[in-house]
Amino acid sequence: MSSQDRKDGTGGTGGFKRSEAVTLVLLTGAGAAAVGLARIDPSQQMEDIRIYPNAEACIAGRVRTAVDCRIEDDVARTVAAARAPIYRSRAECEAQHGLDACEARGVVAAPEAGTLYVPRMVAYFVGATAAQKLDPQPLFPTAGVVYGVRAVAQPAYRTTWGCPVTPTTDGGSVARVPVATARPPLLNGFGATGRSICGDESSASHHGGGG
Repeated sequence: MSSQDRKDGTGGTGGFKRSEAVTLVLLTGAGAAAVGLARIDPSQQMEDIRIYPNAEACIAGRVRTAVDCRIEDDVARTVAAARAPIYRSRAECEAQHGLDACEARGVVAAPEAGTLYVPRMVAYFVGATAAQKLDPQPLFPTAGVVYGVRAVAQPAYRTTWGCPVTPTTDGGSVARVPVATARPPLLNGFGATGRSICGDESSASHHGGGG
């Protein structure tokens, strides 16, 4: 084999090794890309959370200090006041969150004058451990849906960005949810965006226009 052959990688052991090296780089790159995608795909990761209706229930649970429970409850209520989903009518709000689950919140200026409605916060969640660094988030009720004589199961709660949350047991305070549900998106996810954020096809139809 000529030195030119070896230089061009067209023959001999030198060319074979070069091809092996290229193949290895390509495979390694593909593997790294797959790992990268797994890391940024929220549906591939889960978070353990605690759900409480109020600070008193949190204190009674003896997982957090009384001071932490009250602070987290206040934070969740502040978030609810600022980010609760907004509806143009009480009927629309109650259709998504249940009878008597909504309250008036401000008005719309002309030419579309009218009162706006938001669901009441009924619970909030925090991380199971402080190491998770999850900010307290409010939870809103969901209304049951009935098609004919068949009731369709609904999650117990939804977040401000529309993701479903259901305790692992009826009336329980523990749940395991995807990262996309536990951590708010940079932008609130409503409509099609909400579906992609939550990985939940029903999230779009269960949320209003956003706070």
